[in-house]
Formats: sequence, structure tokens, C-alpha cells
Amino acid sequence: MSEANEAAPAARKWDKNAAVLGFCSVPSPLLRAQSWLGLNSTQFSVLMPIANFRRDGERKPVLG
Repeated sequence: MSEANEAAPAARKWDKNAAVLGFCSVPSPLLRAQSWLGLNSTQFSVLMPIANFRRDGERKPVLG
């Protein structure tokens, strides 16, 4: 999904300037299921930047 296509729904809900910088949607069940998934607040905080990085399916994470 291109940045322009992804920014359009975000721009309707959030300020256009915020949408242009990038927008990462997080499914509500993930937020509600943190405990069930065994994620503490630190782990969840680490997961969010990874989710943001992966919003573009072409980008692969590089470790190291």
C-alpha cells in the first residue's frame, strides 16, 4: 500500500500534517488482548515501532 493511499483514511480522522508524516493502524483486538498474549507494557512499547516499520510490506527488518 502506498503512503498516499494509507494517508487518505488517516487524514479524515487525524490532522492532515500527521497523516503525511505516516500513519500506522493498530487493530483494537491487539490492544485489548495484551494480557492474553502475555505482553507487558514494555514489550508492547517495543512492538509498536516494529508495527510502524512494517506498515510498508516492502521494507524488511534488519537486525544487527
